[in-house]
Amino acid sequence: MDAQAKTYLKLAEADPLCAEAYYLLGNNYHERNEKDKSMLMMRKAIGLNPKYLEAYNNLASDYAETGNIEEGIRLWNEALKVNPDFAVAHFNLSVYYFKLKKYSLAIEHCDKVLKLGFQVDPRFLNELEPFRGKKL
Repeated sequence: MDAQAKTYLKLAEADPLCAEAYYLLGNNYHERNEKDKSMLMMRKAIGLNPKYLEAYNNLASDYAETGNIEEGIRLWNEALKVNPDFAVAHFNLSVYYFKLKKYSLAIEHCDKVLKLGFQVDPRFLNELEPFRGKKL
């Protein structure tokens, strides 16, 4: 465990109801590619604060990156129930729906990101373009 992780762990021990401490510790584990520990900490953060959008996003990302894309998608959709304008969740849904060849859903979420005023990499927009206007 590195010094930063020890600091976050001490923070969590000092205030076990501090969702931010678990979130930060989870990010530290994520950066060190310790996905199981990262996911555990993100679940704790969400358990303490069910509206913690960033924790939902990171937990979903960990699931998707470890091959459980469906659980990642479920969690991003949970985050959107908390805040339908959470652009990061829309973007990640767009990317993973595209990977699953669910093009209409990928376009729908990408368009939501753009509607919310955020930019999307033009290369990704170009990949989506052939599927616009088609029943998929």
